[in-house]
Amino acid sequence: MDFFDTNNRQDITQLYESYQDSLITFAKGYVMRDDVAQDLVQEAFIRLWEKKVSFPSEAALRSYLFTSVKNLSFDYLKHQNVVDHYTETYLKELSLSSSVDESFDKEVMDLLFMLIDRLSDRCREVFLLYMDGYSTVEIADKLGLSVDTVRTHKKKAMKSFRTYFKDIKDRKQKKSLFLFIFFRLLYPI
Repeated sequence: MDFFDTNNRQDITQLYESYQDSLITFAKGYVMRDDVAQDLVQEAFIRLWEKKVSFPSEAALRSYLFTSVKNLSFDYLKHQNVVDHYTETYLKELSLSSSVDESFDKEVMDLLFMLIDRLSDRCREVFLLYMDGYSTVEIADKLGLSVDTVRTHKKKAMKSFRTYFKDIKDRKQKKSLFLFIFFRLLYPI
């Protein structure tokens, strides 16, 4: 007989409540941010729920959860390395290029907000809170939405932006606009 079956919603809820604090502390040891650690733990439980796996013992379940959170933490850190690389590239381009000035800055910000205005009302609301630095969990709480719904809205917004960038033909302009908007999203003014 299986110790734990992820088909049972009550078991998932109890498991989350039992392991949440220790998993968040574990993730925070890797990512050094409380909000990110919380998101990673939630993602681990979402994946567990989606896989519908059974475990023969509590030790196997515990091992799975901690390994899942560790792997998600490593994925996050790899992504941060990519973000840091693009940020560094953007800053180098800014310091080397005398053509980047306030009018370009305004033009790109206008473009960003034009793209944001094209989003649905709820998607726009979620994305603007994201730009203001709110975590996924904070946005969900603030708007009374589920964490999954917030993630879906953020993904829709980014997909919309990517679609717009595909239509730009000038490679240098595309790269500059992308880096600028990407940088603004990471470090809002």
